[in-house]
Amino acid sequence: MKLLSLEDFDARDRRKVGGKAAGLAQLVARDLPVPPAVVIPTSVFRRFLHANGLWEVAVKGDLRGMGAAILEGRLDPMFVSALHDATHSLVACLAV
Repeated sequence: MKLLSLEDFDARDRRKVGGKAAGLAQLVARDLPVPPAVVIPTSVFRRFLHANGLWEVAVKGDLRGMGAAILEGRLDPMFVSALHDATHSLVACLAV
């Protein structure tokens, strides 16, 4: 499971990383100050939604209670390990 940094892609990769990360990558490309970040690719998030039975709910647009359901979802242990390793190296505050 590969997590990314803002230097691993550019703004054209919006479908791969989501709008927020693509926008931050655009700022990095313009040499503007952006704190270090860990980017979870959209494919990883989709797998999480599928594994927790939330994909169909999201596709239907019934987002009531979705935040709580996501927080209660089970994470793949490999993802947890990769996220721990990636965020452990950050020295600044972590923002999501």
